[in-house]
Amino acid sequence: MRAALDIAATASITFLGIGEVDDPASMCENDFLTPADLARMRAAGGIAEIIDWAFDGRGRHERPRRLSADTAA
Repeated sequence: MRAALDIAATASITFLGIGEVDDPASMCENDFLTPADLARMRAAGGIAEIIDWAFDGRGRHERPRRLSADTAA
C-alpha cells in the first residue's frame, strides 16, 4: 500500500469517475449502499455520484449517512 501511495503522490494527473445514481449503481454493486439507500437518494433528486457523494441536477451534494466517517465501523 505504501508503494502505491508514494507513486500517487508524484502523479501529475488524477482520474476521477462520475457514476450514475441509477440501476445498476456501482455503489450498490460494491455493497456500499443498499437498494433502499439508492432509492432514497434518487427520491431526494440524486442523479450522479463522485467519490460516493451524491449530486442533484443543480450541483448540490450530500454524502449518504451510511458512507460517512462517523458511522464507519
